Amino acid sequence: MVMQINYNGKKSFTDFGLVLNYFKPQPPTPNVIKIQVPFMSGSYDFSTVGSQGEITYADRKIETQFQFVGLKKTEMFIRYSQILEWLMGPGKQKLIQSNDPTWYYMAKVDDVPSWDNLERLGTLKIDFIADPFKYNIDNFGDDIWDDFCFLTDYTAYTNEFSISGTTTVKIYNNGRNVSPVINCSSTMTLTFGGKTYNLTTGDNILYSVRFVNGENDLIITGNGTIQVKFRAESL
Repeated sequence: MVMQINYNGKKSFTDFGLVLNYFKPQPPTPNVIKIQVPFMSGSYDFSTVGSQGEITYADRKIETQFQFVGLKKTEMFIRYSQILEWLMGPGKQKLIQSNDPTWYYMAKVDDVPSWDNLERLGTLKIDFIADPFKYNIDNFGDDIWDDFCFLTDYTAYTNEFSISGTTTVKIYNNGRNVSPVINCSSTMTLTFGGKTYNLTTGDNILYSVRFVNGENDLIITGNGTIQVKFRAESL
């Protein structure tokens, strides 16, 4: 299978005949906030103040290079124009690399792609600017066995749970810390990390609840059903 990217509803090789030479996601830079105090050794690090103790990151760059093969010069100019229409202006879109099909980046192209024009051969360099994390294609609880990775994934047969009285629900997160949405069929309470939250009927977006990598215990009190929704994130 030819390696390619899927972006803005089109595929680089299938739709444009572009051969992908390389796809290089650069690691995101941590947002470091340090203050030097006169006459003091070292510095104060405020990098995790306001982010619940978590390091935040800047956008990341994804460097790609493609090859036109076997096109006449007139065809290459037409194809280049079509590629600009495909890449420029749509805002952030899902970017998927065919060798890593279970994850996607939210990315856009800010600068016009550079093009080295050679006889019957063209090299196109495209830099994407993306969110610092990549996102799992599937939501928690959607076990797609064709895409299952035994190195990183946890088996979760469902993300829906019946609650009767006080029930402990175990949630497995195979990515970085992430906040869930909990949908309830009736009003309930959630105890997590020593704190209690009131849950209303419908979707509850819980920004202060952060699932860590691995096992997370939720203590739910009430009667009815809940659905836990989140998408794993990874560097």
